[in-house]
Amino acid sequence: MLDAAVFGRLVVARAEWEDTLIGLVRQAGDDFLFRPGHRDPPPDNLIASWTWQHRPEAPLPGLNARRLRASWIVSLMRRRIDAGVIAAAAGLASTASLARYQHFVPPVTFFVAPQWGLRPSGPA
Repeated sequence: MLDAAVFGRLVVARAEWEDTLIGLVRQAGDDFLFRPGHRDPPPDNLIASWTWQHRPEAPLPGLNARRLRASWIVSLMRRRIDAGVIAAAAGLASTASLARYQHFVPPVTFFVAPQWGLRPSGPA
């Protein structure tokens, strides 16, 4: 997690990136983590401008910050992460904002439910 006082909100990362990010934070010191060596303040839309400047070569598709964010949100929803946690991590005002992504999330199936200690409802 990055300090909310710096960004105006809490910035979180997946646990599997924790060690990598800790190493980068130590290496960066007081410098920017994402753009080390830059002394000017970052643009308002830093990630969108970064994806625009760093285009992959054909035939790879270009990166789009909105699609990257949507993919990240849907991946969390598919892992059944608590909606409140997702909304807070994504900087959304409420969990209601997640509704537009719900159709990309498959329903819980009979085969998945037992892994969570759930039983299908209905007649036995």
